[in-house]
Amino acid sequence: MQITRQTEYAVRTLLELAAAEPGTFVAAKVISEKQDIPEVFLKKTIQLLARAGLVATQRGTQGGVRLAQPADRVTLADVLTAVEGPLALNPCLAEGYDCPNQASCPVRRIIARAQAAMVRELSRETLADMLRGQQPGGGGLQQRALPEQVPAGQPAGAAGPQVPGGGKAGHGLPGARLADVDVPNE
Repeated sequence: MQITRQTEYAVRTLLELAAAEPGTFVAAKVISEKQDIPEVFLKKTIQLLARAGLVATQRGTQGGVRLAQPADRVTLADVLTAVEGPLALNPCLAEGYDCPNQASCPVRRIIARAQAAMVRELSRETLADMLRGQQPGGGGLQQRALPEQVPAGQPAGAAGPQVPGGGKAGHGLPGARLADVDVPNE
């Protein structure tokens, strides 16, 4: 799984909105210029975020876009799900997928644990945590929208400081669901 450019733009857009005064509408043109996101592509991204209930839009001279949820309730898992759809490392872990090999597959349980760990980590920090540049409950870190990619074969952290977690699993949008996976305890 690789995070797409559109998801990166969505995260940057939401961080820009989270930095604004609560309830303030920010013009798409302002976000586009400040975040160096092509305006046409930004508008498509905003539509996806609005459909997911993460942002609200308003037309007119005083219009724009604003967060629809408090910044302390929106996680990277929410953003990924809004833009990419349900999170699943493999089709066999997607909701509603009926794999004929599920009962005997020796790999599924391992991938399921990896997926659960990924979802847990993406759910740990909120937009508010990222803006504060620290873990919930203290400890500072360098602020960044997304961690750098680590080349294959290198340990985590090899591409620079990563965004650590420590927060609010389970926060997010009412009714939004990540792929349900039965993870064996091992």
